[in-house]
Amino acid sequence: MKFGTGIGIVLSLIGIAVGATMEGTNVMVVLNIPAISIVLVGTLGATIAACGLEAHIRLPMIYKKAILPDDLDLPGRVKELVGFAEQARRDGLLALDEAVNSISDPFTRKGIQLVVDGTDPDLVAAVLDAENARTESEHPQRGPQS
Repeated sequence: MKFGTGIGIVLSLIGIAVGATMEGTNVMVVLNIPAISIVLVGTLGATIAACGLEAHIRLPMIYKKAILPDDLDLPGRVKELVGFAEQARRDGLLALDEAVNSISDPFTRKGIQLVVDGTDPDLVAAVLDAENARTESEHPQRGPQS
């Protein structure tokens, strides 16, 4: 679990407990199971009606990815790109054609494929910048990542 996610969950629970205590309520009263099930099941039913069942079937995978994100091996990525550059310098750009299919990252694969296809370097940069901007617009950052 990401550190920030754990801190957020703990702070939320503390806020609920402090709020209940400040009102003079026993904290255990907040754990009203019938009310919790009405809210959660009602919300789930409303969102399924609005968004469809297919979107909700993917939710566990999305939650898992949000809480346990894939580790980025940045030094490994740099080493991979340097290896492509060395191979292109040694054997020519067309030698990278075989390597394109083995690249798992779609962004890198697209960039290498454009280079292998002989696309103008400025156009490659423009295409990848547009792809990056599209991805950022679909997944905006919400503050610093932990």
